[in-house]
Amino acid sequence: MYIGWEDNRYFKVDKVLEVLPAASLKAGGQGLRFKLRIGQATTYVFYENPAWFVEKRVD
Repeated sequence: MYIGWEDNRYFKVDKVLEVLPAASLKAGGQGLRFKLRIGQATTYVFYENPAWFVEKRVD
């Protein structure tokens, strides 16, 4: 399984750590939150039927 980013980079998902019903506090919406390990990083991916999304980091 891979995560595709808007600049055409792809990141391999090494492991799904947990799946919980949750809201995205940054993007809004309610669905399932997947906690993933990608390399040494841990990140969250959200599924809100029928869409998948990742909260984009804003610096």
